[in-house]
Amino acid sequence: AFLFAGVAYSEARKTPSDFPALFGRHDAIRGVVDSLPERRAAGFQFRLRVEFARVSGRWIEAAGTVLVRAPFPDEVFIGDGATVYVPASPFAHRRIGNFYYDDYMRTRGIDALAEPRDYGALEFTRTSGLGGRAVAALAMHFSERVGDTVPSPEREVLKGTLLGERDEIPAEVNDAFMKTGVIHILSVSGLHVGLLFMILVILL
Repeated sequence: AFLFAGVAYSEARKTPSDFPALFGRHDAIRGVVDSLPERRAAGFQFRLRVEFARVSGRWIEAAGTVLVRAPFPDEVFIGDGATVYVPASPFAHRRIGNFYYDDYMRTRGIDALAEPRDYGALEFTRTSGLGGRAVAALAMHFSERVGDTVPSPEREVLKGTLLGERDEIPAEVNDAFMKTGVIHILSVSGLHVGLLFMILVILL
């Protein structure tokens, strides 16, 4: 039941997209944070459910999902509003292990990548309410419990798989995932959300 709920949650989040038609035409996007932020070695990333795009100085309605990746840390919750003042671009068609990255991102319902390089290019509106903060609090509690009870490197892999805290995964472990073509396992998905709920019930 937990796994089914996680997969259903993931599918429900997918947004019908008209965003590819805006490639090369827009210079900013605005929408709602749709995932827990994923910490990386330098900065963080999150999914943005796009609601508007700025074209020729005018905000127009748009639909799609963009992965926002920034080289600086920030506090953001699911449900917060976000405006990204850089254009989003399609993913490069590059091979990672046994799969192509752009094809994999499309299977996750993600249309494009936006990479703001400084604080002025990314703005948040704190609209997440109690729900987004409750999810963040649960994730933090889970991270602490795993840190106290699971040995390394299983601890880092588990936190990376379920919470997106990939910056702590040892380089040799990350390389092994990459070379065997299963690096996508470390990306948070609906299945992982279901596993998280199941593990939380066991630990709490």
